[in-house]
Amino acid sequence: MKKILIISLIILSMMISVACTNSGNGTNEQPPENVIENQLDTKENQDKKDLEKPRHNSNKIFVYNSEEVKELNLDIELLSGKELEYDLDGGRDEREIEEFLSVVEINLDKPIDKMIDEILNHLEINRQDLKEIDFELEMYSKEKIGFKYHVGRDNGEKTIDDFDMDIKFGSGAKWEYEYELRDSEFKIEYSDGTDLRGKEAQDEMENILSEVTIGLEQSISQLKKDFLAAVNVNEDDITEWDFELKYTTGEKIKAKHDNY
Repeated sequence: MKKILIISLIILSMMISVACTNSGNGTNEQPPENVIENQLDTKENQDKKDLEKPRHNSNKIFVYNSEEVKELNLDIELLSGKELEYDLDGGRDEREIEEFLSVVEINLDKPIDKMIDEILNHLEINRQDLKEIDFELEMYSKEKIGFKYHVGRDNGEKTIDDFDMDIKFGSGAKWEYEYELRDSEFKIEYSDGTDLRGKEAQDEMENILSEVTIGLEQSISQLKKDFLAAVNVNEDDITEWDFELKYTTGEKIKAKHDNY
């Protein structure tokens, strides 16, 4: 009888031991309450961080960083005679420059006409009221991008009356083109002294102008590329370029890009 009782106790002890082991290692094991609380706190903190973390703005369109801008100059004249001038300094007016560049995309590859529209829309100016707009952006790196447009008369034949172009090379050499049809003055000056004047200079510049499509629908980079190709100059060799053209109707177009 004692043997049976002892055997029963041993079996019962083994069953209890197995049950405890299964309870500790089973698949339904639950983490301690303090672990759950820590996990919830971590997730809540991460959610707060995600809300505070600055999101990337896919609508941020400006090409030039406002912190890189040294000066932003904008002059507008309306048909009413009203004039608006904006002379912003990068060190003093960084916030205003950032606001401007966040809504107006200044881009070498963008048509000048579209940049004009964006500037006027930002300032709530009707395009029909515009007489002249002159814009220039200068970077601390010495890069400059600019354009100018003066509205002309709708009537009359659109003939080129004045044309000027300046090219400065990295070597220090300079080429200057001056074309004045009304005064019959034509000259091209090269820094090496091989200048052209009169009919020879006129023919040379008219050949150049015939190879370039000039208009507000063109971008600054395209105008620069086409003008330099017309005079057989590699863009990598120059540091400054600008041109200005006036038609007999009074319309003026100017563009520039300096890149050191």
